[in-house]
Amino acid sequence: VLSGFVAGAANAATVGGYTIDTGAFGFYSGSNGNFTTSGDSIMDVLNDTDAGTYGYSNDALASVTLGFSSLYNGAGADLVLFELGVANPVTGTTDSVNVSIDGGTTFLPYSFAYTGDTAGGWDLAAAAIDLSDFGLDGTTNITSVLIGMDQVSSGGTVPALSLAGALNTTPVPVPAAVWLFGTGLIGLVGIARRKQI
Repeated sequence: VLSGFVAGAANAATVGGYTIDTGAFGFYSGSNGNFTTSGDSIMDVLNDTDAGTYGYSNDALASVTLGFSSLYNGAGADLVLFELGVANPVTGTTDSVNVSIDGGTTFLPYSFAYTGDTAGGWDLAAAAIDLSDFGLDGTTNITSVLIGMDQVSSGGTVPALSLAGALNTTPVPVPAAVWLFGTGLIGLVGIARRKQI
């Protein structure tokens, strides 16, 4: 039984405690390195929505690039990556990855934490990513995420990536109060200029 993936409403799924719209899962866009998978190719594994499939690589500089049709910075975590492995019984963590967005050169490290669920006979772990870490506002649509898969844990393991899902799929609008304040400021500047003339 796959407890890490529980179908929710017709347009959403719950994976490891995270609710993801069915159209918001990442899709395979490319990879670097040779991958061992639980089934077919790394592309097939990352394009399905089964938390029990995975892919990993022991190659130096191994990475995968996932595409997203809609991924925005909102409040809290915006993207969640899932991996399968054996959680550390003391810390509850498994492996870690380095992440870059939209072809950028900034890579930030993220660790996976055990979700309490299992998938495919393995512990299901998640790394929640807040796009604010990359200095993004809420209106930038992220279309690709590069995931460095070559981080070796203290236990000698590498991440076995299973799924990725966008948690925030709509742009964050600028609050009406900001627009109102800006309009008022422009009005005051206009009045001040008129008095000087």
